[in-house]
Amino acid sequence: MAFDKGHPLQAIKNLILYKIPFVYFWNLDKMKEIIRQRFIMHEIALRNMWIGWKIKVKRKRKLAIW
Repeated sequence: MAFDKGHPLQAIKNLILYKIPFVYFWNLDKMKEIIRQRFIMHEIALRNMWIGWKIKVKRKRKLAIW
């Protein structure tokens, strides 16, 4: 996980990184849930980009061979 549990500086850093409304800073459970959701979405997006890139490279290699 990208965030450290319970470290105040890390929590503030996460607020900046994930652009979470400052209101949630006092509602830590809600904030952690939002961070977790956004982090998972980000991970999925990165994985999809990587898979897409690998497929593209494979296609280019095939074209290069023929």
